[in-house]
Amino acid sequence: MRKVPTLDSGLIPAFRLIKAGRYAEARQAAEAYLAATGAPHPGQAQFILALSYHRQRLYEAADRHFVHALQLEPDYVTAYFFHGFTLLNLGRLDDARKAFEAYLSKGPEEAEAVFGLGLVALEQDRAEDAERAFLRAIALAQAKAGPSPSQGASEDLARYYARLGDVHLRTGDLTRARADLERSVELWPDHFEPWHKLAGVLRRLGDADGADRAEARSDEARASMLRVAEWTQGILDNGPQPMEVRSAIARDAVRDSLNHGSSAASSPEPTRSNKQTDGKAIRRSTEEAGRWWGNSAVHSTPLWFANSGRIPHCASIGKTTQLK
Repeated sequence: MRKVPTLDSGLIPAFRLIKAGRYAEARQAAEAYLAATGAPHPGQAQFILALSYHRQRLYEAADRHFVHALQLEPDYVTAYFFHGFTLLNLGRLDDARKAFEAYLSKGPEEAEAVFGLGLVALEQDRAEDAERAFLRAIALAQAKAGPSPSQGASEDLARYYARLGDVHLRTGDLTRARADLERSVELWPDHFEPWHKLAGVLRRLGDADGADRAEARSDEARASMLRVAEWTQGILDNGPQPMEVRSAIARDAVRDSLNHGSSAASSPEPTRSNKQTDGKAIRRSTEEAGRWWGNSAVHSTPLWFANSGRIPHCASIGKTTQLK
């Protein structure tokens, strides 16, 4: 059984700063912890530094600190999980696969980490391996969610089905791609990307009316996301938080909403990459793994479906991360 060491109490303030979007201050707090005489968990401090860069999608910097964290505390297994997604975004696919496999080797299978392996395989055009991984992620997530999945669990499953649809699109199996995408939009009807793909599949299958309806749903969902982004920006611009906190939260919310509403639909191959400003970093227009922060798990990215989508209900940092 995977057991994650509890995050050192001395690093909780830095962790809270990351949650608040105050990344530079989080790094200052982690550096101060490291500078103190006899810091008991330098590897965890390096993990916090890595996580702050990962959250900003500065993947080259994140990679350096994840490597250092694992050198210092190889038993801090959560670092393998996030390192895997950092490496995936850097385009270092073999290294990403090894990181996910290292994480999974430390304990029971976790759907999101298996999903990460599927993303690597899909990016490497290993369709059979990708299909196997996505089906396994679906099975694990369904078993964990039970007969009445929460909204978060449904959205996780929707992501997995959408990527399974990508596999079947790539292999030319339109019938199975249609079934996958229909299941995805059933589970998460408010996300535009699978609707957009479904419209393309239906058009290729000769169902013009169905394609038009799916495209209309895609446009509606995208417009809704943009309205949410604008609303969030307006609220935060006039909110009670300190300006730097409002700016960080608004920037993340708007960026994530805009990504949700733009990047994946513009490309017929959502797992193909777009270069990022972080040197060699690659921004997946598909996934990175999930919802940002949960009650007892730290998530690798914010609220957009594909990179997106949700974060792992798996990568627990320890009991002290159960922050409200």
